[in-house]
Amino acid sequence: MVACTLRLCFWPIEALWMVGLWLAARGERAGQVLHWLPIYYDEFIVLPLPLLGRFLAQAYRYNQAGARQAIDYLTTHSRQQAAARQAQVLIALDQLARCDTTRAIATVSDQLRWISQPPPPELGPTLPALLDVSQGVRAALRFTTRYRQQVGLERQISQLRTLRESLVTGNPMFTSRYGYAIDRWHDVLAAAIRILQQEGTREDEIPPVYLAGPHLRPEEADRLFKGRDDIFTEIEVLLLAPQPPILLLHGQRRTGKTSLIAYLPQRLPADLVPVRVNVHRAAAAATNTGLAYQIAQDIVDSARRGRNLILPSPALADFQADPFVVLGVWLRQAEQTARGRSFLLCLDEFQRLEEVIAATGSRAVLNFLRDLLEHRRRWTLLLAGSHLEEKAPYWSDYLINSRRLHISYLRPEEARELIEHPIPDFEQHMRYEAEAVEAILQLTHAQPFLVQLLCAELVNRLNVAQRRTATEADVQAVLDDALEHGGEYFDEIWNSASLAERGVLCQIAVGKLESANAAVLDSLCRRELLEPTDDGYRFQVPLIQRWVQKKAQSSARMAEF
Repeated sequence: MVACTLRLCFWPIEALWMVGLWLAARGERAGQVLHWLPIYYDEFIVLPLPLLGRFLAQAYRYNQAGARQAIDYLTTHSRQQAAARQAQVLIALDQLARCDTTRAIATVSDQLRWISQPPPPELGPTLPALLDVSQGVRAALRFTTRYRQQVGLERQISQLRTLRESLVTGNPMFTSRYGYAIDRWHDVLAAAIRILQQEGTREDEIPPVYLAGPHLRPEEADRLFKGRDDIFTEIEVLLLAPQPPILLLHGQRRTGKTSLIAYLPQRLPADLVPVRVNVHRAAAAATNTGLAYQIAQDIVDSARRGRNLILPSPALADFQADPFVVLGVWLRQAEQTARGRSFLLCLDEFQRLEEVIAATGSRAVLNFLRDLLEHRRRWTLLLAGSHLEEKAPYWSDYLINSRRLHISYLRPEEARELIEHPIPDFEQHMRYEAEAVEAILQLTHAQPFLVQLLCAELVNRLNVAQRRTATEADVQAVLDDALEHGGEYFDEIWNSASLAERGVLCQIAVGKLESANAAVLDSLCRRELLEPTDDGYRFQVPLIQRWVQKKAQSSARMAEF
């Protein structure tokens, strides 16, 4: 007790000492006098020293190693941990705001790696998000072409816009300083993109703009999506009905269902908020609690990205007792936040819900969706999936009031637009001879994934040859590479076919259909693999036929061996 009292007697002197250092050693001088800090002479200082955190943050600008050493000492050998946290907060905010070049942005995540993990709670979730952007910028700057660098930086700008729109902290000063840093980073990256665009017009390489595989992100859809006006028109008409039906968007895999959903915010009126739930991811949940929470979380993310609408954040703990009752309550909160707007709930790959139903032995999610549509006028449902004929029988009870929307091949004019104008001003980089375009349309039957696949291979071929114009001969030359690189698409077709269907496909591929069950032929036609002709059947897509031919020839050689 006496020792503690004696320590307290020293504090006024040490506090004046600290204030004196603050007044006498401003700017660069602060980094030179760190060894004079009172903490190095009395590690048992009990009361907080005034200005200590601010002094360390100032000194960090000029002497990073010394300031970090002092902060570490505060954390482990003193009772001034609060000052250490304050210094970390101020240093992080200062370093973020001082990034005035792309290189500075790219390296700031490494410079702040030493800050304690998790970071001080005062910094909120914004600091980790900005450090993720920093790492994304660093990755983008390492891409090998200017176009790839531009695309990488554009993605980070999109992340910054999302951060700016959702920026909320408990401290107005932090909100202001974060906002300044985000705006500055945005301007720096935007300027870098303009320079890359100017340099890109002089670059010899054709940019790799064709997407053979991944679906479009919402932020990319406005610039890259092509076609499907007929489907959008039908969706718009159906949603205007007094009681809209369930929209059942169905088609074979890789026909653009997810990309179409991503483009809905650009096509639907502002008072309608389309929100996408990735059922493939949500169905990974082993319980209804996890499923309901993931549905809410996907709705939050989708509303923010598509409509800049900030909905209440769901808390996993709230969903433990009765998950779908809690989800219903949360949806009412979302409606109140949306202020009169309606929602289009899009369940992508909806048949994956069967996995959760099987794991839980409960159809609670389906009952919830039916109740939602019956009693919540501001919610409409869109289900997207493939192979509807394979869905579980119980779906018929829940899809009575549904309208099917079939998505398949692109129209010829839509496919031509995709081929020749995948992005604005693409003709400055690459052109197609008319015969090359017609060859692509004939080989792919305007199947969107295959169109993208062939065009991507043509870009690679022309870049190697340092040419800018694609000919019909180029199209024929890249077919084997396309079959190889698109192997997952073709394998999925093959693996989802029965033995009898594979046999028929092989026979037709080599032109020797001997006999086939009518049910097998009907199944292959429904799956848009075959179509009837005057003298039999043929493949709808010649490129798929070419792959099956190679598959049959390879199997025959193995059998001979």
